[in-house]
Amino acid sequence: MRAIFVARLNSILIAGCSKECLDKQSIDLKTAELRGWIAAPTDSSSVVSDSTGAQKQTLSVEMFSSYDRPSYEDDCGNEFNSLTKEIRYSLSVTEFNCTAKLQGYQYGIDDDQFTLRFSTNNGQEAVYDFDQPERTKNCTLLDSVVVRDSTFYACLAVSFPPTGNFLAGQKVLFSKGIGIISITNESGVEYAAARE
Repeated sequence: MRAIFVARLNSILIAGCSKECLDKQSIDLKTAELRGWIAAPTDSSSVVSDSTGAQKQTLSVEMFSSYDRPSYEDDCGNEFNSLTKEIRYSLSVTEFNCTAKLQGYQYGIDDDQFTLRFSTNNGQEAVYDFDQPERTKNCTLLDSVVVRDSTFYACLAVSFPPTGNFLAGQKVLFSKGIGIISITNESGVEYAAARE
């Protein structure tokens, strides 16, 4: 009887010692997809205008932070680096500021995040979760969108709740690999690339 108990105990211990390994190929694909959403890290500014071209503002783009660092190693020796890129967008006249923060990390077998988060100077937030879309908040993924007669593919439509400030940005269109292509304030005025 004692031998049967020891044999059962050994089989339980052996079964309990199995390795937990990340699906490295899947994580690499998710990371590559995530990286594609943020354009090359360059600070810049461009002129944007309303649909008539009468109201012009400067849209400034600043890479705030960008890093990759080791975050997790599984039982099989697979390593995963966390990825964070943060870009700040600001309009010159309306004082609208929006930060786009891309995050990809793996802190355990079941603890990961692949998101693009948006926050404004008015305390508004939105998030698109590439891995678990049910956690998405105030964002919609669009196949394409037309802005000022130009078609952009793979865009996020970000809708912030109203603040009562008619100059506050309420809708943002964010294009993969490009960044913010359009900002609509609470009074309904859309700012996009200025007409030539």
